[in-house]
Amino acid sequence: MIGRAARGLQQRGFQISLLLFALCLKKALCEEAEEGPSAADVAIAATLLGAISFIMTLYYFTNYHDTDIQKYSWKIISDTISIFCAVLIFQSFNDLAEAYIIDPLFGPEEASPGALLVDMLHMLLWFCIMQFFLAKLSGALDDDMLQERFEGKEKEKEEFKEGCEINMKCFAVLLAHMTGFASINAFGTVQQFPFFKSSPVMAFTAVFVGLFGQLGLQRITDMIRTKVSKGDDGTVSEWEDLWDDETEEAENDVMGLTLSFLTMNAIRFGITGCLPNQEGKEEECTVEEFLYHHSTVDKWLLLGTAFVFTFLVFLIMFKWPESLSELAEAKEKGELSEEQMEKQANMLLFSRLCEGVFVAVSMCFSWSFFYAVQMVLAGIGFLEGQPELLAVLLALTISLLSFGSLIFLDKLYDSDSSKWPIPIDDAKCDKALTALMCSIALLVGFAWEQCFDQSVDALAEKTNKVPIDIVNQHTTKLFLSLFCSALLVPAWKMYILPYVLKEGWDFGYVLNLVDLVEDDKKEEMKEVIEHVKKAIRECKNLDDAEEGGKGKEKSPKGEDSYKSLPGTADEALKKQNSELKAQLQQYKQMFDQHMGVMTANFKKIDATIGRLEKGVN
Repeated sequence: MIGRAARGLQQRGFQISLLLFALCLKKALCEEAEEGPSAADVAIAATLLGAISFIMTLYYFTNYHDTDIQKYSWKIISDTISIFCAVLIFQSFNDLAEAYIIDPLFGPEEASPGALLVDMLHMLLWFCIMQFFLAKLSGALDDDMLQERFEGKEKEKEEFKEGCEINMKCFAVLLAHMTGFASINAFGTVQQFPFFKSSPVMAFTAVFVGLFGQLGLQRITDMIRTKVSKGDDGTVSEWEDLWDDETEEAENDVMGLTLSFLTMNAIRFGITGCLPNQEGKEEECTVEEFLYHHSTVDKWLLLGTAFVFTFLVFLIMFKWPESLSELAEAKEKGELSEEQMEKQANMLLFSRLCEGVFVAVSMCFSWSFFYAVQMVLAGIGFLEGQPELLAVLLALTISLLSFGSLIFLDKLYDSDSSKWPIPIDDAKCDKALTALMCSIALLVGFAWEQCFDQSVDALAEKTNKVPIDIVNQHTTKLFLSLFCSALLVPAWKMYILPYVLKEGWDFGYVLNLVDLVEDDKKEEMKEVIEHVKKAIRECKNLDDAEEGGKGKEKSPKGEDSYKSLPGTADEALKKQNSELKAQLQQYKQMFDQHMGVMTANFKKIDATIGRLEKGVN
């Protein structure tokens, strides 16, 4: 273990040394040459070096000896790809909207009524796209057709449902992040109006505008989903229930992104005296290029804000009412009847609001840490006026610190939280740590998107000299963004997301025994797997019942406190127990039979490989 850690430190040291060497070389070349490398050259070189370093770092954490580190590393990779692609696509379309709609019609001013109208419509467009795609992918819009198609075909139904869940997880997260950043842009425009821009306190009131705006949209879409779900037969099918669950989770992410970003803008305004714009950049400040001239106090205050939000995450979990957790869990499992749903409507609304606020607080930790590290790096002298290089160093630093923090958070996760200085329930502690680990993905994804955005801008500017009108900085940025997303999203959906959902880190790959048998035996193998799973569950229930019987304490009189059931009930229980044992014996025979078939198949495969090896030799 020590040797592996030493090798890991050696490799990381080599990467950092290589990066520092490249920086020194770049500076030397710039001093010797009359004209240094162009912005595009720096963007390409820095992005290439940073990407290689980042990719190699991933290998260390995805192959870490602790499976928890592997799990959260894969989850961060999955969420990072989603955030990266979502921000990239949204920024490209938003750039087109500004270049061809807002600037020609309403001028370059950020906080004009016309710009606000376009930004709000842009957000509503993504919001509607998210609602429609999730309804279609979940099968809710084809409910009647699916009911007829899978009537009496439970196996095919489960396979189809599994595919729907993967599609939903993919596009729900992707569209939620795209809609979330569209909402940041829209309500960030509200925050730029003179009324909110007058002071940090007034800027903070824009957070409540975003809160009520998102709550209103949630209520509208919730009523629409309810009307659509119950409009045909008055009941909610499993497809419609899947649609509702995934959409609510996506809408909570949208709210969390919006509230967290507006809150951090107001806090940064209070610390530095300059209100950042909708993209978090400090452009309209009294000091030119204000990012490179922050005081040490500004950096420490913003870094301290990150720790304050970390404390708030644990505090919220510590004070989280058990009734809200139980209610949300019952709704997710479908254990609430329609009457109970109507009676608990206000509590469900409050529970969802609390979930959105909790997501926002955990994301505030990400934003504050991101901008604090950005301030610290921007204070390094040779990075002034080098936004591409700063973006790469920021992405690398954020990535190394984020993945490195997983080790510390995992130690807390594995420890007994009841023995902490401030005892906290293990379940609540685990949820808080999980929220922090998930918010790290926002850090990494946004950092690399900013890096890529700087590089794309530097490359896209070169296309302004092309004589073709349609080829310009804005269309080139859109093309490069769509090209990268077209490469990343399918690979993420087909390989990374199933690996995460099926917890492939337990075996190093997604275990699927059905693929190990011949085609004509696949259906039989599926039946065996289902029977084995069912038998294991039933055996576990029997073991728990036996342990419960052994744990019975004697009554004070020395008599067994157990009382026999009435005659009919006792006989019925014995009969059920004997039937269950017979069924388990039947499953065991079926399992032994099919294991024999599998063994024969493996022997055939081994023989075939032997013949192939002889043929090759």
